[in-house]
Amino acid sequence: MIEPQGFIKKGFGRHTRIFYCGRPTKIGFPENQNNALDLGHVLLTEQGKALALTYTITRNQQFYEYVINRWFQQGLILSSVQIERNRQPDTMVDNRLIREQE
Repeated sequence: MIEPQGFIKKGFGRHTRIFYCGRPTKIGFPENQNNALDLGHVLLTEQGKALALTYTITRNQQFYEYVINRWFQQGLILSSVQIERNRQPDTMVDNRLIREQE
């Protein structure tokens, strides 16, 4: 949905995860249901989405921190989920990597 302040995605439950350059961030909302997330002002057509997939995207840490700070100021609870790239089969639990018993 397009609102005067930008694109807002509605209908989230208590928690969701978003991904930026393959890295997840967990978002906690104030209500159990019908939460909304301000996603900004850029919308791509289907052709634009397909074209965007052909480009190599470089992660911009300053942009990521800017967005996270805006959501934090809106009262959202945010946590970064750390992923160890070269790991054995493990279980992810609340920002901690728990190794399965060998």
